[in-house]
Amino acid sequence: MKESSKHITKDIACAKTILNEIRDKDIVHKDELLSKETSVFINDATLSRAIRELARLNVLERRKNGYKVHWDNIGEAHGQLDRYYTRYLADSKIKERLSKNTVFVREEINELLPELTIQQIDKQISELLKAGFIEKYGSLDSRGKYVIASKKEDIYIPNVISKLADMYDDVIICYNTALEYYNLSRYATSRVIYADGEVKSPMNEIFDKKIQKVKLKDSKIGIDFIRDKNFRITDKERTIIDCIRFSKYALGWENVFHAIRRLKNFDENKIIEYLRNFKSSTLTSKIGAIFENYNKYLDLSPRFYSQLQLTKSKTPFRIEREYPGKLNKNWNIYIPENFFDYD
Repeated sequence: MKESSKHITKDIACAKTILNEIRDKDIVHKDELLSKETSVFINDATLSRAIRELARLNVLERRKNGYKVHWDNIGEAHGQLDRYYTRYLADSKIKERLSKNTVFVREEINELLPELTIQQIDKQISELLKAGFIEKYGSLDSRGKYVIASKKEDIYIPNVISKLADMYDDVIICYNTALEYYNLSRYATSRVIYADGEVKSPMNEIFDKKIQKVKLKDSKIGIDFIRDKNFRITDKERTIIDCIRFSKYALGWENVFHAIRRLKNFDENKIIEYLRNFKSSTLTSKIGAIFENYNKYLDLSPRFYSQLQLTKSKTPFRIEREYPGKLNKNWNIYIPENFFDYD
């Protein structure tokens, strides 16, 4: 029975009534399928759909003189119709309740339909995904979260950023949110928006996303203005530098390395310029070691690396303070043995 039918529950109820009212006959006519008392409440269209469903369930078979009844299949048909009824009622309740939100978690369905088992809820979610009513809300911290498909524009990252820029004039979008905007993040949608500027409090919410206030080292270097959306954002080169500086705001090294492998139209001269302005020898060494490891994706020139060598750290240090690792003598940096194993 098609889920798109708005009469679905009436059709199921009619089919079940037919199963209850037909007598011990091998052949029944259409006007014998329902009692006279019941038939006055059911129109021809509903009856026809119910008959087609019972035919699909191999209970009724069309013959010249009426419908042949396959009694052996009636028990299974009752069970199947009960499952349909439960599923469609659940579907209706879920859509009505969840449509009030943009993003929801699986536990909300558990609470909404406590009569369903875990397996039934899994199936319900699968069917809603298949029907396109919901989509997975894909991010590092969003397993088991879903977005209503018709409202997903509300969490489309440029729209969220534009709304934030309307609220606060001086914000600069950065870190993982910038990676998302440039389609470099491995996580489709994070629940946190990273922004530099005078946001009223460290954590606010907009479109079901939290606004994390961060402080950029220099808010005048490597900043682009997106005119059609009316917001400022760190450019790709600055974004990569910042994410290497503070990988936690990029959702971890795995995401940083993913972004580096996806970089296109990358300007190595900007990296050199920005690093000169930041005047951080340890950051320069980090950039040199990491970019060198991924140079097959970046295809940076020998000049780029020779320029970075001029301002690298003179004292060996750990890229991860907790782990000593092996010394990369070229960049004076200790790198854990499995540091690049995210490839």
